[in-house]
Amino acid sequence: MNRLALVLALLGPACSLAGQSVTVAPPIVVLDHRSRSGSIDLYNPSPVPIEVSVSLLYGFPVSDSLGNIDLRTMEQPPAGEPSAAAWIDAYPRRATVLPGQKQTVRFLARPPADLADREYWSRVIVSSKGAAIPISTQDSSRVTASLNVEIRTITTLLYRKGTMSASVTTSNLRMAVHGDSLVTRVKLDPHGNAAWLGTLTGKFIGADGKTVAGFERPMGVYRPVDPSFVVPLDSVPPGRYRLQVELKSERRDVPRSTLVQSPAVRDSLEVAVPPRRP
Repeated sequence: MNRLALVLALLGPACSLAGQSVTVAPPIVVLDHRSRSGSIDLYNPSPVPIEVSVSLLYGFPVSDSLGNIDLRTMEQPPAGEPSAAAWIDAYPRRATVLPGQKQTVRFLARPPADLADREYWSRVIVSSKGAAIPISTQDSSRVTASLNVEIRTITTLLYRKGTMSASVTTSNLRMAVHGDSLVTRVKLDPHGNAAWLGTLTGKFIGADGKTVAGFERPMGVYRPVDPSFVVPLDSVPPGRYRLQVELKSERRDVPRSTLVQSPAVRDSLEVAVPPRRP
């Protein structure tokens, strides 16, 4: 069991770990080859000082056999990977953020002289450590203990040189019933010299043209992925539907100027939702 899982098991649902971490904004920071600099802001909403450390690591989202999305990170990326982690400096790398205060972390790029035109990636790891959390025992003893909890917040840094292009294509759209859920999966392939960033929206559309249920998720497609999207079975009445997915280079959490724009992509599939089993 990892440290965070152990903490959660010991503390139980009544303990909020959110108070031990800083908030990070923006969720994506972009550096370009002309200015070679950028920044993020760390804000401490808690009533106690929080110690933070900042590091950079190469990584990109991947999907497993069930369609779950996880972040694959590499401390030493193989040659040829578009990693910016080795030549981005963060200032300061360590700081104490007082309650209700903000700390700006600035990034400065020192890219190789022969850097090719394209987008390069890094993950910014912000580790937060606040005051020790006391743990009460379940017995009548007077033994007390505390835990020092470290929480990691991961955000995205992109370095762009030259003209950027990004698009995405879909394939193998399918749907299956798993227990009490409708699980949609679709393979996504990125194209161009930058990651595709945007939002995927799915809809179950009836014969009358009305949408009865759907799903939506912000996506970053750096490598081919095959994600899954789950809708409760009881939210879609039995019958036949057109399952439509649409990908747009728009995100609610990111300014439009940050995203490399591309035409919207749509795919659809005729599906049958079976009657509920008694």
